[in-house]
Amino acid sequence: MQHMEQKARLFDAEEKYEAFKTSTDDSATRSAHHEHVQTHLEPNKKKKLSFWQLTFMIFTLTTAGPFGIEEAIQSGGVFYTLLGLIIVPFIYSTPQSLMCSELSSMMPSYHGYIIWVYRAFGDFKCGEFKCGEFIGFYNSIGEILAMGSDIPIYLILMSSYVELFVTTYLTDFSFTFWTSYAFKLGVIVLGAIINVFNISTLGSSTMLFAVVIILPFMIGFFYTLPNANISSWYNANHMKPYNDTEQYQWGPFVSTLIWLHVGWDSVGALTAEIQFPKSKLFCAFVGGMLLDYTAYTIAILGALSVECNFDPSRSDTDCWQTGYLYTAYDGIAPFLGILVCISGFVANFSIYCAELSVQARSFWALSQPYVILLADGTMYVEGYNHTYYDDEMNEINAGGDAFMDIANEHNSKRIRIGIFPHWMCGKTWRKTGAPVGGVLIQSLVSAVLILFDFQTLLQGTVLINGITWILEFLSFLILRYTEPNANRPYKVCGGLWFAWFITIDKIILIIFLLFLI
Repeated sequence: MQHMEQKARLFDAEEKYEAFKTSTDDSATRSAHHEHVQTHLEPNKKKKLSFWQLTFMIFTLTTAGPFGIEEAIQSGGVFYTLLGLIIVPFIYSTPQSLMCSELSSMMPSYHGYIIWVYRAFGDFKCGEFKCGEFIGFYNSIGEILAMGSDIPIYLILMSSYVELFVTTYLTDFSFTFWTSYAFKLGVIVLGAIINVFNISTLGSSTMLFAVVIILPFMIGFFYTLPNANISSWYNANHMKPYNDTEQYQWGPFVSTLIWLHVGWDSVGALTAEIQFPKSKLFCAFVGGMLLDYTAYTIAILGALSVECNFDPSRSDTDCWQTGYLYTAYDGIAPFLGILVCISGFVANFSIYCAELSVQARSFWALSQPYVILLADGTMYVEGYNHTYYDDEMNEINAGGDAFMDIANEHNSKRIRIGIFPHWMCGKTWRKTGAPVGGVLIQSLVSAVLILFDFQTLLQGTVLINGITWILEFLSFLILRYTEPNANRPYKVCGGLWFAWFITIDKIILIIFLLFLI
């Protein structure tokens, strides 16, 4: 009986395909085709991200707490750091969020920033050489390597906060190499478990994590506010940098502020799993930016209530050195010091889980052979064994051959993307939709890379990312020319001149950042 129903559906698909062929210029027929495809979907039953869940995911992917702000203050002082936290969102975070909102709504897929570059550069040729495909391939490898080396950084930082807590409050215990490594492996296993559940579970977790991260700093800020001398927030004492030379180091200052505001493009891999209109994507980005600014600023202002007399001649001074937020809030109240330690661990664990989810989806995307792009800009993923997915990761489970015939007509394109074998990470767990293979692969990679030190991983990440960021920026601009009429649920206003403006602005910043490394 089931077999007969499938044959009937396939016959119906073929009939619609024939009708489609005989009316190539009839927009109504094309519309009927799309309706037909929709009726042959096997809905992905996993829960999806709500607006607020995505907002907190954005906060997690870009900031997840104020940790790391000490490095900016060391180079530029408190005043210029507070000023920079106002300026950077306008010159980098907002332009980047605008671009990511448009491209993510235009191409919702696990492919995220990978398909952005392939779609923009894919047709470029250098004589007989398909340089566009090479650029897409390079970007894919670069993004995977950069994210793969960035994720273990947060395991290393998590371990440092746990060691700080243990050595401060449990002095009889000491961390050895193997103790530290075993702890990191335990965190890797926990992060993998969270990521094999549906994306909604991770979204709810990030909301809880955000409360734990920000709460100590909110308590400290409001606890000290009645006795705070607001004029001291911008007095001459806080103008000076906190480093050995007591000289401004503008290069490290700017690069640190930019580094503290990256991660917006990672959201592209999650937009196939949202349950609200994609036209509202930028609103979620704005919410993430506001959370970022609040976390950084509140933490600094609360810490200013503690006297900090910096003496560069003393090697034991910790005034605005790495980890100073713990010292400052412990000075406000000992229980806040404990909460900041917990906050530091949770912040890095939250980023680790969120980036792992993005990386796992990228692995899945690169294990699918093709992306099919129809003439009107509609995008489908072609998997193995005639399996197709729409832009919400619903599986097309009937009429596959007829669908492929339709896709081959009317200037549609098949973009070759698959570079990994399907058996490695090309399947998802049907119960949750999680790309389990990708989660396992990145977990194994992290287990190896945590043997390296923080600075080595960070420099490698920034060097690789610098080029891929520029390719993303250019893709946004190129697609405005090559596909001006493609469906964009969210489109950056201002026309081409504004698209040029936000692209050039970010390219200049990234080139400056690379020059400083």
